[in-house]
Amino acid sequence: MNLYTMQKISIRDDNVIDIRSEYIKTSYAFNLSYNAVRFVEKADNQAGAFTIEGKGAPKILLLYNSMTGELFIPDSYSEEERLQIRKRFIQFLLNKTESKYEFLEME
Repeated sequence: MNLYTMQKISIRDDNVIDIRSEYIKTSYAFNLSYNAVRFVEKADNQAGAFTIEGKGAPKILLLYNSMTGELFIPDSYSEEERLQIRKRFIQFLLNKTESKYEFLEME
């Protein structure tokens, strides 16, 4: 079964963010692309990551600015995948309306 989360993020070491695994209760580090770093820097403390967790490490589906509603989907996804990610994110927000305002905090 897949678990979707919305987590508040911030950059450390120029391009690294940490994402917490809810299944394993540990954190994973991810290197961001140049464009993703610029997006997170622009969002400042309103930056979040929409993730999916199943087997193995969590996977970042998109980055989100909770103030403006802007989305950043990594270029590694195809156009079809990007459309599906966007739909899944909207469905997640509709089902968990509190997620717009409450982020998982890193421990």
